Amino acid sequence: MLMSEKNKINVVIDGISNTLVGVESVEYMQKVAAYIDKKYSDIRSMDFSKGMSIQNISIIASVNVTDDYFKEILKNRDYDLKISELMKENIILKDKLEKLSSELLRNRKNRK
Repeated sequence: MLMSEKNKINVVIDGISNTLVGVESVEYMQKVAAYIDKKYSDIRSMDFSKGMSIQNISIIASVNVTDDYFKEILKNRDYDLKISELMKENIILKDKLEKLSSELLRNRKNRK
């Protein structure tokens, strides 16, 4: 499928049928819809949501999704920092290995 071609699927979120249109794969859009539907379901299962308007439930779901998103951003930053540290350590270890290999070769030559 070309990037400009759009997929169109019907999904059910919080018991309401919705049509999603996008260039993403059908599987991806279904995952997104299932994720949002679970957020609504989780909120509706809590006592505080009884009698709450769909607007308020939508706001809480939006806040929860945004919270998840921000946590993933922070987790990715932590991973990026860790990767950077490991790359620096790798460079140092490669340098040490090179020096030790050179030293070993010199010692072997000197023994002959």
